[in-house]
Amino acid sequence: MKKNTQPRLFTWTATRTGVVELFPSVWSAAEAITSPDVDLRLDGLSRLADLNAIYYSPLVAYLVATRLIDPELIVRARVIQMLGDFLRPQLTEQEVLEDVYLHVSAYLSQMRSRQVLFILQALDFDRSIDRQAIAVLKECSQAGEYLATILSDRQTPLEIRKLAAFLVAEVGYLDAIPALERLQSRLEAKAEGQQWLPFYLQEECEEYQLLPAVRNALDILQTP
Repeated sequence: MKKNTQPRLFTWTATRTGVVELFPSVWSAAEAITSPDVDLRLDGLSRLADLNAIYYSPLVAYLVATRLIDPELIVRARVIQMLGDFLRPQLTEQEVLEDVYLHVSAYLSQMRSRQVLFILQALDFDRSIDRQAIAVLKECSQAGEYLATILSDRQTPLEIRKLAAFLVAEVGYLDAIPALERLQSRLEAKAEGQQWLPFYLQEECEEYQLLPAVRNALDILQTP
C-alpha cells in the first residue's frame, strides 16, 4: 500500500476509533469522495489511502464502501482495491480493528444484485483487482445467487457473464451449481441445434463462448 510521505499531524496508535474522522485531513478527504467531480473523488480516496484512515475509522470505512456504486468505473475500481486490501490485512501488514471490520462486513453482507453487477463492471475495466474483488464478494453470502443470475442473463454483456462464472468458481459459491448446470445444458443444446440450423442469429452463436467458462466453474465447484 502506498505510504504517506507528508508529516503526520497525529499518531494513529494513540488515536481511539471513532475520533479519527474528526481530524481535518481525514474529514476533508472523506468529504471529497462524495464530490460530484470525479477527480476530487479519486483524490479523496488517494488521501484516505495515504492516511490509512479506512483501517481506523468505522465511518470512513463505511463511506468508502458506499462508493461501490459510483458511476465512474475508475472510482469503483479504486474502492474495490482499497476494500479488498483492507479485507486481506495479512498481505498489507496493516492492523484491522474489529469495530472497523464489523462496519465494513455488515455493509458488504447486505449487497444486492446491483452492487455485484457494479463490481463485475469495475473488474472488467481493471482486471488487476480480481483478488480484491473476490475478497469483497466473500463478505456477501448471497453474492453467488446474484452472480448466477447475472451469468444466465442474456441481456448482460458476454465479458461480464464470463467474469461472473470466474468469480463464482473462485469464491466457491456451491449454491450456484444448479444454475450453472441449467445454463450448461441450455448452451449445449443450442450448440447441437446450430449444427443443423446454420441461420442462428449471431448473438445466439456468440453465447456459446460462455460454455468453457461455465464448464470450468462447475469443474472447480464439484471437485472434492
